[in-house]
Amino acid sequence: MLSRPRLQSKTRPDAAVKRTLVIVAIIVVWMLAISAKLVYLQVSQRDKLTDRARKQQQGAIDTAAERAR
Repeated sequence: MLSRPRLQSKTRPDAAVKRTLVIVAIIVVWMLAISAKLVYLQVSQRDKLTDRARKQQQGAIDTAAERAR
């Protein structure tokens, strides 16, 4: 039986592993940055954001009703 020649990959397996690790590291750093921002907002900006939300929810707009003609 004749054996088929193996196709050589253009990238070495170790390069693919390194590339995968770089991508994973970038994603992990991105997730940590977002988590840090969320913790910052929840901890140090809590009072300011709570007051802002309360003002937005309790604001009333007076509208004058027009009479039908």
